[in-house]
Amino acid sequence: MKFKTKYKLCLWKSYFEKGYGLTSYVKYILVLVGFYSIMQRIDIKFLFLYGSIYALICFFLGKYWFKSHFIKAEMEVSNRYNLFVEEMRTKLHRKRML
Repeated sequence: MKFKTKYKLCLWKSYFEKGYGLTSYVKYILVLVGFYSIMQRIDIKFLFLYGSIYALICFFLGKYWFKSHFIKAEMEVSNRYNLFVEEMRTKLHRKRML
């Protein structure tokens, strides 16, 4: 498999995972709907349809998160509390002052 194909697959995976993380609370609602559907003996095809729609929403929400640069803002927020990054910024700032 070519590197470019591997890169695209990993990028799509990260889109889905980011969207899944952002909608993590929605999955509990889907589980409740699924249990209710099973108890009511509703056609299981609807569950697969809802699951597929949820997967697509996760993918496109994650893609939007990356394309609109929310991911950079998220990383910057996490860097504010990362001791290593704080130490490196302090050292770089000191070097610039010299």
